[in-house]
Amino acid sequence: MSDSENMHWVNKVLFFCAGVNNDLIRRCPRMEWVKYSGIGASVLFTSLLAFLSAFFAFSLITPHIGATLFLALLWSAMIFNLDRFLVATVSAQNRKKHRFRIYLPRFVLAFFIALVISRPIELKLFESEIEQQLAQEKTRLTDEASAPYLERILTHENRIQTLEERLQDAFNRREAYYEDYKCECDGTCGTGIRGRGSECARKEAKYLAFLEEYEAIKASARNETETLNTELRDLRSQMEAAQATAAAAFSTGLLARLNALSGLSAFSSLAILGIFLLIEVAPLLTKMMAGEGPYEQLIQAEVMQHKVGHLNQMHKHRQEMWKQQKVESLSAAHEVALKEKEL
Repeated sequence: MSDSENMHWVNKVLFFCAGVNNDLIRRCPRMEWVKYSGIGASVLFTSLLAFLSAFFAFSLITPHIGATLFLALLWSAMIFNLDRFLVATVSAQNRKKHRFRIYLPRFVLAFFIALVISRPIELKLFESEIEQQLAQEKTRLTDEASAPYLERILTHENRIQTLEERLQDAFNRREAYYEDYKCECDGTCGTGIRGRGSECARKEAKYLAFLEEYEAIKASARNETETLNTELRDLRSQMEAAQATAAAAFSTGLLARLNALSGLSAFSSLAILGIFLLIEVAPLLTKMMAGEGPYEQLIQAEVMQHKVGHLNQMHKHRQEMWKQQKVESLSAAHEVALKEKEL
């Protein structure tokens, strides 16, 4: 590839993402351009996914779109810088098996980058399932808060129902005594004698006696029912307050959603993490598995030239220091000789 050939701005961007020296890559064949453009694209797309991931995550923390965008850009820039560092520091001369431990920290770092990128995107992909999980958890918490009151409320309601049934039974008996008394006096039942005979008077007395008992039962049931209803209203108010407190304390933030996500299918989560991990380590694997290309040979030549230049400078510096020490030694000897002659 000639030095005079113009480089497209897309290649410049991708080479920058891959940590490539444009002056050196210009001197390489087209295949090197394709390889390092692909590595740079992987780094760029990973940072874009990191931006989306952070945007989803920070949108759960803050409602301000400006702050969310700023934090997402900051996070994606950090991921971009880490990925660029990872691919730029993988050298072809260190690809031997016994040197794999050099790259192990890079792969561990790539794994954690993929992990933190994938989780917020999983939150977005499984949003409806997570909302269902949170709703169920909220219902469970409110039910637990209501449990101490429900038994007492049920007891009061059963007592009220018992009082109503007792009052209705007394009312039915009162009506039965009244009908028995009226039909006896009318001569349509009992003795069949019309008029106020002894049997009519007896049934009338029986009805009037129970009427007083019914009024006492009615008054007692009414008073007890009013007391129970008052207590029932208080219990329901307390239960509603407890439910409101439990609902207010229930969080739907990032941590709660992550906990809900952990309760979903582990296979789906691992599959998504595997995809992001593959994207994250693809540039590293590409550089490790690819043969040593012209670009890396040029880098090694540049490094070697720099080392040789540095060694030459160090050699010259040492020679200068040796000469300076020699001159100082001769000067000191000359001064000693002069002092001896003077003596």
